[in-house]
Amino acid sequence: MRAHFVRYAILAFAGGVLFHQTPASLAQTNGPVATSPIVGLDIEGKINQALAELEVVQGLSIAIYTPQGSYVQGFGVTDIETKEAVTKETAFYIASSTKSMFALAMSVLHERGELDLDQSLSEFAPTAPFPRRIRAEKIKLRNLLTMSSGIKNSAYVHRVALSGEHTPDLLWSLIGKTQLNQARDIRLGHFRYTNWNYNLMARLVEEKFENSWQNILAEEIFQKVGMTHATAYMSQAQNENWSLARPHITLGPDAPARTYLEKTDTTMQSAGGVIMSAEDAVKWLEVLVENGKLGGEQVFSTTAVQATRQPLTVADTVYSGRYPYIRDHYGLGWYIGPYGEDQHMLVHHFGGFSGARAHVSYMPEQKIGVAIFVNDSGVGSGLIDLVANYVYDTLIGHTDAATVFETGIDSLDDWGDDLTLRIDALRANIATREWSLNQPMGAYAGTYVNSEFGTITVTVESNTLRVINGNLTAVAQAGTKPETVRVEFIPLEGGTISFKLDRHGNVKLLIYDRAKFRRQ
Repeated sequence: MRAHFVRYAILAFAGGVLFHQTPASLAQTNGPVATSPIVGLDIEGKINQALAELEVVQGLSIAIYTPQGSYVQGFGVTDIETKEAVTKETAFYIASSTKSMFALAMSVLHERGELDLDQSLSEFAPTAPFPRRIRAEKIKLRNLLTMSSGIKNSAYVHRVALSGEHTPDLLWSLIGKTQLNQARDIRLGHFRYTNWNYNLMARLVEEKFENSWQNILAEEIFQKVGMTHATAYMSQAQNENWSLARPHITLGPDAPARTYLEKTDTTMQSAGGVIMSAEDAVKWLEVLVENGKLGGEQVFSTTAVQATRQPLTVADTVYSGRYPYIRDHYGLGWYIGPYGEDQHMLVHHFGGFSGARAHVSYMPEQKIGVAIFVNDSGVGSGLIDLVANYVYDTLIGHTDAATVFETGIDSLDDWGDDLTLRIDALRANIATREWSLNQPMGAYAGTYVNSEFGTITVTVESNTLRVINGNLTAVAQAGTKPETVRVEFIPLEGGTISFKLDRHGNVKLLIYDRAKFRRQ
């Protein structure tokens, strides 16, 4: 079972006047901020314009850092149902942008001599149950942070990122299910992006230091930078009544709407497990741009920060969103590549999950940093990249930055409308299918277990089936092949469940994405 299920085939989500105000009915901003204006940027006007034209995007938060001035602001609402306004303190889920924070924490520990990134996995964790065939003595901790370990473990990733069915002991034992990547070009030393690398690093560090990766991140990053609305615990935000951006869907005939799937403590993981406000993001950008300094004080050493953006693994990829970003290399939690025709180095790491997307990037030589968060993974995903590009293009002197932005909004609006029509047509097609299940619905109800991937429970609900896997749940739809159903555990992402019957017509097995779950 893959960490990210099969998407709809039609989906491809990839990401003048100084402070112009538009009516509050179009987009809700939240007053002045305690930062300096950035000359030449009409960022507030541009975002208000975009939210008004796109309509479906609910909330957005932005932080821009330059030595000459910074900008922090929230727009729109955290929740379409409550209409709570986004503020600069609203925490957004940043998904894989977490990796950059975790990697810096590891870089700091390395520099202090508390761990050695050039130590092998077997040296660092001699009691870990690594299979002999992966040759853990050849893989270094640095390989994990640079996406070049040559190993995989999809069950582990699924549990910590999606189902939430895990304990520390269970995850430790699952290390024993680690496999080698088979393709020659993604073996040890070669780039392959996967959450598994960071998931494994976190578990090994937890065992070594007898401390959770969440606490390590808080101690090494959040507290030192003075972040007051950044955490790797959803429960902290909830218990302290933080303003929290809720996930939304902006594609399809029901959009905009809240989605059911929200992160919990059990699915916040080191490869994608932080929520953060724009007010905290501008501090994060400052320490990155200023090589470890915040307000002129050295918070992290220059060496530790610069080490994270060194080009360590050849990535040779291009971000596949609506606005491509060249990714020549991967460092410690960062992609590195040239931006636009000017070829300025852009250090970046984005993050995406159902109902959330984050863009975090900076140009070290130009001393510009941008972080934009949105509570959506559809239309808003493209919007935040477009806004980031407008900021960079303006500040590096492109005279057509505003025109490119406005053209991009029109294109994004058309893309969203077109995709909504396709989703509507696909759903209409699904609704006309005949059920391919040959037994009564009740015959399929039960508990199915896979030792690696966990438990799937099937119940009868209103003449169909409800399927539950930990935090994931879906109402089954008719499948296209005999004894199959279609499920959307993740909104707008479809997968197929197959049932296997014995010769007496009894259901004995459930198969989801090649993983076999035996009926109990």
